[in-house]
Amino acid sequence: MAEIVTHPASPVESASAPSVTHVDALPPGTRLAEFEIQGLLGVGGFGLVYRAYDTSLQRTVAIKEY
Repeated sequence: MAEIVTHPASPVESASAPSVTHVDALPPGTRLAEFEIQGLLGVGGFGLVYRAYDTSLQRTVAIKEY
């Protein structure tokens, strides 16, 4: 199940995305409905968080996979 958060990224966050890797992460370019995965933001005890682009709202969002 994925939780979708639609807070736009600040210019500072957009400029320097962290380099996070995980063996189970979706690769950049993967499409989930209107969302296109751009990369992995973080991994924690409750799942993975992706940076994605919402093509319908035309903005960057975070998607949590758990």
